[in-house]
Amino acid sequence: MTTGDLSLRALAAPSQAVVGRVLRDAPLVASESIGFWWAYYDALIVQNGWEPFDQPTPATYMPRGYTSFEAQHLGNGCVLLLERRARSCSSAPRLSHPGMRGTAESGAPDELALIVDEILTTFAIAAEDRAAFVAKMKKQMAALSLMTSLD
Repeated sequence: MTTGDLSLRALAAPSQAVVGRVLRDAPLVASESIGFWWAYYDALIVQNGWEPFDQPTPATYMPRGYTSFEAQHLGNGCVLLLERRARSCSSAPRLSHPGMRGTAESGAPDELALIVDEILTTFAIAAEDRAAFVAKMKKQMAALSLMTSLD
C-alpha cells in the first residue's frame, strides 16, 4: 500500500445491514493499521436494543458502542453510523462470512467513496441521505490518508 492509500473492507447481509472498516497501514509500525468503522443498520437491528459490540451476526457486529459513532437517522427507522475518530488496530479485521457479500478494495478516498455509495445503493437509501453520509466519510478518509500516527 502506498502512502495515502486506504483499504476498504465491508460485509453485507442483503436488505439488513452492512458493516465496514476503512484502514490505512501505520507508516512507522508494519503490523499496525489506523482506521474507522462504518455501518448501515435496518430498523429491526436498530430496534433490537443491542449495542454494535453485542450484535449476533458478522454483518452487524462492530467492536464499539453507539456512543463511538455519529448516527445519521433515516426516515424509515434505519441508521447510518460513522465512527467519530480513527483508532489503531493490530491488523486488518477479517470481514468475511459464508453466505454474506463481502468486498475488499484499495485506493484513494474518492475511489473508495464511490464504492461505499454503490454498496449503500443496494439498501434503497435515498440519494440525498447517501450523499450526505458519503461526503462525511470522504472527509474522514482524506484525513486518514494524511495521518502518520494517532498522536
